[in-house]
Amino acid sequence: LACISSALIALPLPLPAKLSPVIKPLMDAVRSEPNITLQRHTAYALVRLLGKATAKANNKVIQNLIASLNAGQSNEGTVEGAVSGAGSASATAMAEKEKSVEVRGAEMALEAVCRGADVEACGLWEHTVGQLLRSTPGGDDDGGEEKTAEAPPPTLLPTINFILPHLPATLHQKLPTLLPRLLKMIPHAARTVAVLCQLLPNECIDRKEHTSELQSHHDLVC
Repeated sequence: LACISSALIALPLPLPAKLSPVIKPLMDAVRSEPNITLQRHTAYALVRLLGKATAKANNKVIQNLIASLNAGQSNEGTVEGAVSGAGSASATAMAEKEKSVEVRGAEMALEAVCRGADVEACGLWEHTVGQLLRSTPGGDDDGGEEKTAEAPPPTLLPTINFILPHLPATLHQKLPTLLPRLLKMIPHAARTVAVLCQLLPNECIDRKEHTSELQSHHDLVC
């Protein structure tokens, strides 16, 4: 079914009005296809889909990919607890393998989206960097008042950590506004600061006043 959906998306024709039968096989394959080559082809098909589907459909796809990317941490303990009661080591191993395949598929798809889709138009920016910018204090532009941001949703920073290195260079100019906000979220955002500083070393050098603060969390950044 995923192959049929991929072929349908590749045709130079409008997509059908009802997209669920097209999207579901692709998402299922991204989550559970054990063959890496087929899983990667499905990820590329999703990128083409995002260029043709409605904003509502795109948002749903992006949200599902983010959930799959963080499947390992969001389900931590749940699977183990369920299967340990049954005393099934093989069931635990199978669940872990399925989780690993799902995360791998989401990584392939999100990397492909960053490299081959309009990150802003498809909703990925809005659900990651945009959400962080909306939900945290503004840093340098907050009138000088000291504010410490609360811990972000558990999937937000790990997702941003993953997509930042894959974002197109055209979006790098929008990233400096993240830094003052992230610095207010130390230690939660220590790793994200490290990733951002690899992309924007000059911006981080200019933040000399935060050097000691970052060094105090060196164990989290590295």
